[in-house]
Amino acid sequence: FESDQAVADVFNIVFGDGRRLVEPSMLRPASEREIALMRDASGKWQGRGRTCDVARRIQWDAADPDNSLLLFIENQLNPHLLMPWRVKELHDMSYGRQVRAARERFHREGEPKDGVEFLSGVGRGFRFARVVTIVIYWGDTPWEVPQQFADMLEPAPFPELHAFEPRLQYPLLIPSEIPRKMLQGSEQNLNSVLNLAGALKDRERLEELLRRNPSFQAMPRHLALGLLELAGCQYQLDNQQETVNMCKAIEDMRKESRREGEKSGCEMTAREFVCYLREQSFPEDKLQDFLGRRMNFSPEQIADLCSMH
Repeated sequence: FESDQAVADVFNIVFGDGRRLVEPSMLRPASEREIALMRDASGKWQGRGRTCDVARRIQWDAADPDNSLLLFIENQLNPHLLMPWRVKELHDMSYGRQVRAARERFHREGEPKDGVEFLSGVGRGFRFARVVTIVIYWGDTPWEVPQQFADMLEPAPFPELHAFEPRLQYPLLIPSEIPRKMLQGSEQNLNSVLNLAGALKDRERLEELLRRNPSFQAMPRHLALGLLELAGCQYQLDNQQETVNMCKAIEDMRKESRREGEKSGCEMTAREFVCYLREQSFPEDKLQDFLGRRMNFSPEQIADLCSMH
């Protein structure tokens, strides 16, 4: 999410079904870190911070700086039982920062019209900028955790209480569940990452993607490393390598996997062979010599094979 185009595309996928609700030109930088101020046991103010992965301010009206939305994006590799609370905490910190900024501006530029504004420290026209957090889940374990903060509350003793529960729900984006047509027209790197992430567990879809998408022939190094990590793959890249041919990388990993499987099968056959020869009272020294000279096992492998029987 280095580019505003990619961030705008994610917003449009989640809230507009791919329609262009937000353009990259509407995005402004924002801090990924929010801080809540609170007093410690001695009465001193202390700051407690929360950091998200991506933050942008969406400016709806260029002529009205206050008419905006603060967008956070959180990437998750594993389901999180406390995700509603984590999102709420981040939002609360953001709203708290907005209040502090509004009070500072009001005391500097404004004049309380009455006791209500004096007590509040803001004018009657004060409004919060909306805050939204999108959670992108890259894992393969089902996301069977709460999405609404209200789902984490103890059951209400009577239904009238439901109207006063915090109504916070985060939008969840799972790459494998995004319709392919919705990714058409999105920023190329984002399109490639979401498509490939959604196909990592589907061999036929993965092979189709690699075959028909030329962007996988030279994917930026940081994107390729992230995808390989998502897939749980260990793949060594040259330190000087700025782009990665994902087709070749995945094929290399498949070949290595096949070699490991063949080696495992050979060792299993050797174990059965060792058992058989021992049942026939074959001399131990000749057995180990045979494994080394005729079957090309290393001394370590021979010791392992013979120690298990």
